[in-house]
Amino acid sequence: MPSMPTARFPEDRPVGAALQQALELAGFKVLVAADPGEALSIAQEPGQDIHLLVTDVVMPVMNGPEPAGKLKTLCPEMPVLYISGYTKDAIPDRDIRQCLVELLTKPFAIEQLCMKVREVLDSAAKKTK
Repeated sequence: MPSMPTARFPEDRPVGAALQQALELAGFKVLVAADPGEALSIAQEPGQDIHLLVTDVVMPVMNGPEPAGKLKTLCPEMPVLYISGYTKDAIPDRDIRQCLVELLTKPFAIEQLCMKVREVLDSAAKKTK
């Protein structure tokens, strides 16, 4: 499996560390950002090539679609995989629901995360061909 850079916003350190480790064991390169501002800084570093953003829908500083939109200005082809404890229909904010193209609902198994990341990356690769 080829290594694909990934940026994500961990919802909390222990969970973020577990997800990072699982994705790395599955062959992905993972760039971890503690918050949306740090993710934007990472994306602006010279030579940084981000193929996928994995982010929670609801976060303390700003909700996932907001930083995703900002990152997409730097990486327009980058797909976004949202993670949420809510199903898409149960997310209270209609504007956020409309942004959620790819959603993985908690709780999920590590295998489900890795399969969904691969699925989203493969789908994005087909669109760019």
